[in-house]
Amino acid sequence: MVTGKSIRIYLPSGSINGIRHAEIANWTGQALSCPRSEIKSLNDWDEVNSPGVYFLFGADDDGQHQAVYIGEAENVRDRLKNHVSNKDFWNEVICFTNKDESLTKSHVKYLEAILIEQAKDINRYHIQNTISPNKPTLPRADRDAMNEFANNVRILLGALGHKTLESYATITATPNNKEQTTKLRLLNKNAFGERVSDGFLVHQGSEMALTQSDAQRKTTIILFEQLIKEGIVVENKESYDFAQQYLFSSPSYAASLLNGYPTNGLDAWKNEQGQTLKEIEAS
Repeated sequence: MVTGKSIRIYLPSGSINGIRHAEIANWTGQALSCPRSEIKSLNDWDEVNSPGVYFLFGADDDGQHQAVYIGEAENVRDRLKNHVSNKDFWNEVICFTNKDESLTKSHVKYLEAILIEQAKDINRYHIQNTISPNKPTLPRADRDAMNEFANNVRILLGALGHKTLESYATITATPNNKEQTTKLRLLNKNAFGERVSDGFLVHQGSEMALTQSDAQRKTTIILFEQLIKEGIVVENKESYDFAQQYLFSSPSYAASLLNGYPTNGLDAWKNEQGQTLKEIEAS
């Protein structure tokens, strides 16, 4: 059963462009977001002078993809000083610590391991970590507590503008309280996808045309070449197949690229009952 969350975000400078302190009601954890340009201001925040995990956000080398580095430290503030000197890609850090100072080194190492694992599985951002750390051994109660902590990290990251740990799938409740997704198929194509909160998600294994017509937009052609170059699609005998799920900005953008020619996605994507996406959304 889905339960609501109450989140409080404090802006000490009165601006969303500065430091932001975020917390969830009735939770002892806390988040502190800081632009790299104001990193010295963290010296005034004791909240980061303790064990915790942190996320460095920026872009990868080609500037085309969002990137993140996930780390842990016994003293987050001291670790960030090293990253200012040694890591160039990031422009924002979000730190997570506990108000009651109950997090230990083993706790934050466990958190780091499961957060990196989740971020890689979801694959929204390019992960800058070169290794996947092993989870330390914790008592069962501590493991459950850290898993709950990680879930609240996911929620606060989203509230602060980063869906790093958010699954793409759209879950809807049915009248009998069962959860389901709306899976759609592209007309005359072995390709599947679904409308999600931030675009249209094409599923792994979907087919894409081997070529693109001259009528396609230039941006579509560029994306076609980029997907091939990055190995997101792999060539088969009669098509390219998606090696992983991929998020498009709209159903029409997805349908056009997969078909190889301009396509109205609202009419081309249909559910198992034969309803178009346009008809589904209208109802």
